[in-house]
Parts: sequence; C-alpha cells; structure tokens
Amino acid sequence: MKAVRFLSIATICVVVLLPVLASAQSLIAVPECVTYDSVRDRYFVSNATNGRVIQIDSNGVESIFWTSPGYAMSSHIKDNRFYISTEFTPAAVVILDLETGTLIKRIVVTGSAQLDGMTTDTSGNLYVVDANLRCVYKIDLDDDSYFKLAMVSLSPQDIYFDASRNRLLVAGYTANARVEAVSLPAGIVTTVVQTPFGWIDGIACDNQGRYYFSCGTEGNIYRYDSTLTNPPVCISTGHSQPSNIGYDLEHDILMVPNFNGARVDFIGTNADFTVDTRYGNLPLNVNFSGTSINHPSVDAWNWRFDDGGTATGQNASHTFTTRGMHEVDLNITVGSETFLRRKKSFICALADTSVAGQINAPIGSKISIPLYAGGTVYLNRMVVPMTYSGLVNLKFDSFSTAGCLTNDFPTKYLSLNDSTARQLCLILEGGQLVPGRNMIAKVYFSIISGTTGQETILSLDGFGENLPSFAGSGISYTPDLAPGKVKIFVCGDANGSGITNIADVTFIINFLYKGGPPPVPPASGDLNKSGNINIQDVTYLINYLYKSGPAPNCPAV
Repeated sequence: MKAVRFLSIATICVVVLLPVLASAQSLIAVPECVTYDSVRDRYFVSNATNGRVIQIDSNGVESIFWTSPGYAMSSHIKDNRFYISTEFTPAAVVILDLETGTLIKRIVVTGSAQLDGMTTDTSGNLYVVDANLRCVYKIDLDDDSYFKLAMVSLSPQDIYFDASRNRLLVAGYTANARVEAVSLPAGIVTTVVQTPFGWIDGIACDNQGRYYFSCGTEGNIYRYDSTLTNPPVCISTGHSQPSNIGYDLEHDILMVPNFNGARVDFIGTNADFTVDTRYGNLPLNVNFSGTSINHPSVDAWNWRFDDGGTATGQNASHTFTTRGMHEVDLNITVGSETFLRRKKSFICALADTSVAGQINAPIGSKISIPLYAGGTVYLNRMVVPMTYSGLVNLKFDSFSTAGCLTNDFPTKYLSLNDSTARQLCLILEGGQLVPGRNMIAKVYFSIISGTTGQETILSLDGFGENLPSFAGSGISYTPDLAPGKVKIFVCGDANGSGITNIADVTFIINFLYKGGPPPVPPASGDLNKSGNINIQDVTYLINYLYKSGPAPNCPAV
C-alpha cells in the first residue's frame, strides 16, 4: 500500500520507517479515521472529501467498501455493524452490515451540524460528537432515538468510552485543549486534564489502558498513562495533520490517518521487529531482529511462526518451507508483563509459476496455447515473454483473455511482436488476479510446416529487456518457468511411420478389436474429429485413401 507505512516509536519523538509492501496506487485520500475489523483482519479508512470508505485486507489490497453521498468522517465497529458519521444535509449516522457492506439504516440527527467521532457503551448506546455545536449526542440503537447528552466547552473531534469508570472522554480541536469527562448516564461534564499541546483530533487507548492523542497542527502523537495524571510523552512525530486515530488491540499498533498526507501510519507501541527480507522462493530463510519500545530491559524474547516453529532471543532465524503468507509473533516479557507484536501475512514464501501449455497438432491446424499463472499473492501485473523458434514452423496469430480471470484487466497488450525472431511479450496489468493457479491468456498460432515427431519449445525465459515477472501486493519477482511445446503429428498416421497408408487402417483395427497398442498420439486415430476412436475412423481413412473422400481432420490435443 503506497499510502500505508509502518513505524516504530521512541520516547523522544523519533520514528523509524520499517519495510512495507506497497501497491502501485492508493485509494486513500484525505483520511479522517481508521478502524480495525479483528474478525476479518482488515482496516477501514474513511476518506473525508470523496466520501469513500476504503477497505485494506490482510494482504494490503485496497478496495472501496462503501461510498457516502457526503463526507465520510469517523467510523466505529460494534458487533457485526459498521457505523459512519457523515456530513451531508442533514447530518446522519450510517449503519452498514460489516460483512457485506449493505446499508442497514441511516439515522438522521436533526439539527446537527458536524458529526465526527463515535463510540459505544456496554448498554447498546452510540455516542457521537458534533464539533460545531460542541455537544455529545446519545443515540439508542434499539429505537434510533437520540438527544443531546452533554454540552462541552471545546470543539470536540473525537470521543472514547472509558468502561472502567463508565464515562466518556472528549477532547477538542483548540489550543491547550482540555480532556473532559462526561459521566454516564447523567452527562455531567468535568475536566480531567489540561494538555500542554492542544488541537486534539483523535483519542485511542491501548491494551494497557494508556491513552493516545493526536495533535493535528504539530503532527505529533502524545501518550498519557491510564490515569491521565502523569505528564504526557511525545511518542511519534512527522505526521501530516494526524486525525481520528485508532488502536489495533490484536496487533498492538496505533493507527494514524494523515489528513493532509493521504496515508495511514501504523505504529508499534511496545515491541516490534524487522527482517532482512519479506518474500522469496522456497525454502525461504528469514532473519528477524526484535526491538523493545520504552522498555530498556527485556527479560525474554519469544518468537512463534505459524508453521509451528519457535525461537528465543532478540534475534532469530527461521526457514519457511510452506508456500503462502505467514504470520509471525514476537512476545517480550518485561517483569510480570508480556507484550505481543503480531504481524499477519507478513512473510511471503513463494513457489509461483508461469506455465505455457503443451499440444500435439496436425500440420495446417490453428492451435490455442493456454498460459497459466500460479500465484501466492494477489497479482496486478504479469509479464510473459515467449520465444517460439523451432523445427515446427509457427505463425503467431493473436492472443485473448476471454474466459480468463484477467479478462477485466484494463491493460492487455504485446510490448513486442517480432515474427522474424519468433518472439513476443505479453503484458497484463491493472486488475487483480486472485492467488492460485489461473489461466491468464490464450495465445493462438497457425502451424505452417513440420514433419511427424518434430516439435517447437515455447520458451518463457525472456530475451533482452523482456524478462518474465509477476507483481502484486507490493512485491515484484520472477516466477518459476515451465515452457510449452508444440509437437507435430500426421492425421491418420496411427502407427507413427510419417505417412498415411493401409498399414494405419490395420493398426487402428488391431487397436479396436485385437488388443493392439493405441495410436500415438491418440488424436492421430480420430480422423473425423469426433472425440474418440471407433470403426467410423477406419471407414473414414479407407474412403480417403481409396475413394477420394475428405482429408483426415484430427483434433489438436
């Protein structure tokens, strides 16, 4: 994802950029909020100005989940429902089915001006702030009724439900902003802390109950302890107007949308790790290096790999022998506490192939050669060069993606077509091919000349600057190559002598009725192209040889 970067934090506003798989183009634009769906392991980014909610799956693939007719502001997930505050007239809260994206209902909040941050309590109520009216609305999700629960003294951008104290925490976009508490159910407003930074656009809370606040004007993230009493620590800087932040509790990372930066930053807050490579062919050996964040002394480092492997120590090495996307866990132990850093679909172990089909065909026939891609990740670009020079004289006619999963790719073309050198290079890009073995194209040739048993190899090795490659999910690599082949046979030459005569009639009869060997290839005995060999083929061949019947018409196989 071009618009996503992974960061580690330090205690004095220092960030370290970590490797990330990046796609060619991002759908993220003016991101206001990020939410994590733990059930389906995906992120949702709401784009403020174009109203789109962008889904980012575990492979980093972006897609449009839903589009609002107005601004898409804050989002929130509760059970299997996805809530979005929208700014169109009138302002409303939209509720979608989290699995399908289907609109369930739209709750219009009459009189509201600028709905933004949302949260839910444990009693089935939704709370949403209005930045312009400086209030908190309470919405009963059972009957969709709502009212103004509280007026706050600042311009609130975000809100968080503090379950341990049964209260709402509200922070506003003003200088030296206060963090205010709204008691439940009474709605009494009190000041919790006066911040030294202000211009707060987002609130989040981690697994240890520590609070994070995004400072939009400074581009910094500050952290308080769970009581909001100790002085705040600037843990991350360099963001471009960080807005409505969120916390991925499963992976222990802070999610920071950059309103002016068209990207999302993901920040580890306790432990993190780097690797010397994130992808490669099997067997894939990867070296890991762990990092503790804000913990000067670590008592134990424990690694877990999803293939059952384990390791200990700050640095570890592991060899992946199973194709696919692999998850890695690092647990660090500090005193009596254990902190987890999990990275799903982090290591990509490849055993991918680019394959051309093989065919036996009679001289003069027109043939179709299938091309296959065996991919581990979602592919958005495939380069397939082909050299078809050999004893069988082939003439390239065309290519097609009809009936292939690449048929909806917007860009499909030959970057080279040299009939003299017998070379072509096919490029497919701009779509999304699912993992697995898939036919991606069919290449059509005419067989001009050749004799029985001769063949031409369809090499995929590449030539000059035209080299085979697959790209997708932020990686580009050379797959394993399996060439195709075109082999000639004479239709009716059942015994493989190179000519068609009465001996072939005898050969087919012996095969059909006396347990003799089959024609090689079997298609050479299917003279009428019926799909099988029977007495009609014997009659067909006799008519051709002695009664001026039509020429044999065998299938290519």
